[in-house]
Amino acid sequence: IEKKMMIRALRHISCVRFHPIKLLSPIIYRSFTLSKGSHSQKIKPEERLLRVVSSELEFEESKFTPFKEGEEFLQESGFVLKENEESTEIKLTKELEGKTIEIKYYAQEIEDNSEEKKDKSEPAKQETAGDKKEEENGIPSKEAIRFSVIVKHKDNSGLMFQCTSKNTELFIESVAQSNSIEEFVKNLDTEIELSTYKGPEFLHLDSKIQEGFAEYLSQLGITKKLVAYIECSALDKEQKLYVNWLYDLKDFVTQIQHSDCKMSPSQLPCLLYTSDAADERSSVDLGGCRFIKKK
Repeated sequence: IEKKMMIRALRHISCVRFHPIKLLSPIIYRSFTLSKGSHSQKIKPEERLLRVVSSELEFEESKFTPFKEGEEFLQESGFVLKENEESTEIKLTKELEGKTIEIKYYAQEIEDNSEEKKDKSEPAKQETAGDKKEEENGIPSKEAIRFSVIVKHKDNSGLMFQCTSKNTELFIESVAQSNSIEEFVKNLDTEIELSTYKGPEFLHLDSKIQEGFAEYLSQLGITKKLVAYIECSALDKEQKLYVNWLYDLKDFVTQIQHSDCKMSPSQLPCLLYTSDAADERSSVDLGGCRFIKKK
């Protein structure tokens, strides 16, 4: 199972669609040139949009394969998956020796960096000094998946690890301790928690302390296999949400197209003539008003 998930995680870029947006890097917006061809006059915009959406939906369903190895991993590891079909949030929970372990992360899309997708007209992007520094410090600069690990004891005290992963490698960014971990997580983004000291950056800790935390997480089941599952399931979840979005979009455009084709009689254009005006050749009808020409 572990080998299958790792291979899938390492190959995940080849099974997702191309997006010009990178995590932890500046957002790149795509621009589109509007065509001026004659087809725009022959084909209705809704019909053309429906063709494009249907083609994309067919492509996504034929290319992407479900993450079946995930079910085997959950049964083996003891983690319970909690998710909502319409939400991007994913949770894994587990009870272990009086402690509750909760892992939280979100559906995520990854840019396809394959050679076939690269635009040859664009100059090669040079690695910046910041990127080199991050790599030297062991921090993934691109395409990293963020997740948190919350360890709660029975007295509600606990630890919260902020982590990232890239290519099944685990990186710990910070460790926070609280006597009321649930309240701490709930108010994580409030002004109170922002002003609370959460400890030093993980990289600034003594190497022995870093190793101790890494071993502690490993004993809780935060292993390389779990990291591979997080990466695969985050991509799998995003793909499912995207396909559902395409289905909703297709239904919406189809509905609009049918509503345009089935116009009510009151919406159909017509000419109004008065009966008297229609009988007299010498009269002219303008919007229901009759004007008689004098001979």
